[in-house]
Amino acid sequence: RLVGENSHVAFTTDTTSTNGQINFGNLDLAGLHIDIADIEIGENAILANIKKTAFEENNSHFALKDLALDVALEMPSLKAGLSRLATNNSSLDGQINLSLSDIHSTDSLLSFLMVKANLSKLEIGLADATFFTDALDSLPRLKTMTLDVSGQINVENSNATIKDFALRSGEEASVEASASVQGLDDVGNAYTGIDLKA
Repeated sequence: RLVGENSHVAFTTDTTSTNGQINFGNLDLAGLHIDIADIEIGENAILANIKKTAFEENNSHFALKDLALDVALEMPSLKAGLSRLATNNSSLDGQINLSLSDIHSTDSLLSFLMVKANLSKLEIGLADATFFTDALDSLPRLKTMTLDVSGQINVENSNATIKDFALRSGEEASVEASASVQGLDDVGNAYTGIDLKA
């Protein structure tokens, strides 16, 4: 088990100022907390149960407040399970599981993809995007917008179902829907059914 608390890690190869964005060539991680259990590293495999990761990047003030993730990379397959995520403006209450049976098959990725998500509440603060891109600079209202997402998502064997999906942005707008897609690996001929309530 690997545990570290209140650590400080700096990595600098580029001192260019990025005006509040994360510069991955100039990282200053403060208050770093890492708790990783069941670590296994082999010739073709990496397995880790990340109980908690948290830090604040001092140059941009981006904060990863909590991250809990199970990862199993056993070539050529990949499995990951996200159970907690919290940043400056976003948080996850639910579970997202993803698996790829063959990560090398990029041309037919959706044939090998399985996703199961049970979202009690996913809160996405678009202000978090500004730590990584300036794409919202011309849309200042979006920077203050928070999206609340809930629902169940299942992707398997190139088919997808979405149940009890809800997307809300404060009191301004809301969308509720259920949907199904058959044939994700052939988008041009895929069948989609949507039951939409707005």
